[in-house]
Amino acid sequence: MRKLVIVGLCVLVVGIAQAQDLKKLGTGDFGLSASISSSTDTVGFAWHLASRVVLMPEVGFYTWNHAVTATTGSSTTNYSGYWIHGALSIYFEANPFGNLYLDIGPQVYYSIQPSYRVDGSTDNYTWSDMGAQVNVSPKLLLTNNLAVFTVLGFQYYFNDKKDTTTGYEYAASGFALVNPNLGIIYYFR
Repeated sequence: MRKLVIVGLCVLVVGIAQAQDLKKLGTGDFGLSASISSSTDTVGFAWHLASRVVLMPEVGFYTWNHAVTATTGSSTTNYSGYWIHGALSIYFEANPFGNLYLDIGPQVYYSIQPSYRVDGSTDNYTWSDMGAQVNVSPKLLLTNNLAVFTVLGFQYYFNDKKDTTTGYEYAASGFALVNPNLGIIYYFR
C-alpha cells in the first residue's frame, strides 16, 4: 500500500508541475506503462489503434520472501521465490468529460512460478495461473504526456500447483475480483 501512495503522490506532483492545455488521446498515440499492485508489478505499453480502441500488453515480475521461525529454538529459515506474468488487454475507450477516460474490455493472462518450497518442506513446487477477466480502467490524463490509471475487474481463473518431488498435483478454478492496481502511462506525442 505504501508503494501505491508514493507513486500516486509522485504522479500528482509531476502532473501539477507540468499543467498545460491537454490534447485528446486518439489514433496512433503510443505510451509506456508501469503499474503496481499487491500481486504483481508490471510494465507494458498502451497503443491507441483507433480513436476508441486501445491495445495494452504487459509483462510483470513479482518476488517474495517468507521467513519461518522454528517453534522450538530460534532458527529462522527463509523461503524466497518469484513469478512471471504476461497479459494482453484490448479496451473500448470512452471520454466522459475533459481529461478523464474510461477503458472497458477483456484481458487474458498467464502467470508462472517456476519453483518454490512451502513451510520447511523438502518438496519442490511449481505453480501456474491463467485466465480471462473483464476490466474497467479509469484513466486521468494529467499532462499531454502523462496519465495515471487504475484497473478494477472480475476474472475467471485456472491455477495448477504441482509437487515435482512427490508427483502431487492440485488444480483449482473459479471466479474472483481482480487485485486493483495503480499505474502511470507516459505517452510519446
